[in-house]
Amino acid sequence: MPHSTTAPGTAPPPAAMPSGREANVWRRTAERLRLSQLRDRARAWAQPVTYLGIAMLVFIYCALTYLIVVDRKTAEYDAGTRGDNLARVVDGSFSHIFKSLDNNLLFLGKLYRPSPATFELSAWVQDPSFKSELTSYFMICDANGRVVDSSFSKEIIGADRSGQDGFRAHVNSAADELLIGKPIILKFNGKWTIPVSRRLTAADGTFAGVVTALLDPSRLISNIGQIDLGPDGSIALVGLDSYLRTRSVNGNVDWENIGREVRLIPETLGRALKVGTGHYWSVPGVFNNVRRMVSYRVLSSYPQIALVTISEVEVFRRADENARVYWFIAVTLTFVILIAIGFGAKREKKLIETTSVMTQAKDALKQSQERYQLVETAVNDGIWDRNILTNEVYFSPRWHGILGYAEDEVGKTDEAFLDLLHPDDKTMVIDKRRTYLKEPRDAAYVIEIRLRHKDVAAS
Repeated sequence: MPHSTTAPGTAPPPAAMPSGREANVWRRTAERLRLSQLRDRARAWAQPVTYLGIAMLVFIYCALTYLIVVDRKTAEYDAGTRGDNLARVVDGSFSHIFKSLDNNLLFLGKLYRPSPATFELSAWVQDPSFKSELTSYFMICDANGRVVDSSFSKEIIGADRSGQDGFRAHVNSAADELLIGKPIILKFNGKWTIPVSRRLTAADGTFAGVVTALLDPSRLISNIGQIDLGPDGSIALVGLDSYLRTRSVNGNVDWENIGREVRLIPETLGRALKVGTGHYWSVPGVFNNVRRMVSYRVLSSYPQIALVTISEVEVFRRADENARVYWFIAVTLTFVILIAIGFGAKREKKLIETTSVMTQAKDALKQSQERYQLVETAVNDGIWDRNILTNEVYFSPRWHGILGYAEDEVGKTDEAFLDLLHPDDKTMVIDKRRTYLKEPRDAAYVIEIRLRHKDVAAS
C-alpha cells in the first residue's frame, strides 16, 4: 500500500493537512514545541559563562573608550603646548628680522637727513659697513610721495607713491614708528614683497618723506620654515590689519595666499586682539579643508601675529595609532570571549538535551511502572522477578495474596522463593536455571512449577 512521509518539524502536505478542531490542536502543539525549543536555547545561553563574558566585554569596551578619550585629550594638550612653544620661537625670529631691518632704515634715514640732495642710496647699500642679510631693495620718497632714490631700479625714480597706503599712513601720523605694510607685487619683476618703512623727519620736525625696505616674504621664514610640523603644518605671519604677510606649508612658501585677507573672527584669530597668545581649532575652509590646531602669538613690538598650525591628523597621529592597537586587542578578546560563550552554550545545550532525555526516560519508566501495576491489579496473576546481577528479588502484592501470605511474611530473597517451591520441582528449577546461565539464549525459557500455599506449607 503506497504511503508518504513528512520530514520532522515541517508541515504535512496540503492533502494531509488536518482541519477544524484537529488543525487547532496541531497548531497549538507545534507552537508549544517552538516555545519549548526557544526556552531551551535561552537556557543554554543563560549561564554563568555568558554573564561573565558579557561583563568582560563591557569592561573591555569601557576601558577601550577611556583609553582612546584620554589619549586624544593628552594629544590635544601636547599639541597646544608644542604649538605655543613654537609660536614663541617664531615670534622671536620675526621680531629679530624686523628689528634688524628697522635698524637699517634708521641708519639710512640718519644719513639722508643732513644732505638729501647729495645722498646716494645705492652707494650706501653696497658699502661693506652697511650690513643687510635680508634684502637689497631700498627706496626713498620725498614729502610729496615722489621716488627720489632707489637701490634696485633707476627707472622708478620720479614715480608717484603718494597714493599708497604706507605713504599715507606716515603722512597722517606724527609718530616715528616702523610700518609693516600689506604685501604688494613689484612691477619690475612681478614678485611679492613686503614694504617695511619709516617716516623721515626734517630738522625742523616736519614730514620729509619715507624710507622703505622691500622684504622678500620667503626671507622671513627661511630660517624657521623647515620646522617639522607634520603634513599640512604651517607657519605664518598675519598683521592686525588681517592681511597675510607670509606663510609656509610643509617647508614651502604659500605664494598663492600671500596678501590675502584673513578675517579676525572673535572665535578664531580674532582672539589675538584680546589675548596676546593662545591656541584654538581652526575652521576648515580658510585655506583648505584641513582642520588645524592654531597657536598664535602677537609680536611683542610689532602689530603682527605669528601663527604655528598643526593639522588634526598630525595632532592625533600617535593617539590614532594607539587606538588601532587598542581596537585590535579588543576585537581579538571579543572573538575569544564569544567563542568561550559559544562553547559554554553548546555544552549547556547538550546537558539540557541529556537531562531532557533522562527526564523523558524517567517519566516513561514511571508510566511503564504505573501501567505494570495496573496490569498486576487487573489480572489474577502474581509476578516474581529476580535481578541476576544484584540478586534483588521482587514479589508483586498479588503474589502474596494468591499464596495466602502477608507482604512481610516472605523475605525478598531467592532462598525464600525456593522454599516456596514444591519439593519435587525445586531441583528441576535449579538445574534449568543453571543450564540457561551456562549457555544463554536469546529466547526466554518457560517452565511450569508448583508453589505451596501458606496453609499447605504450615501443615
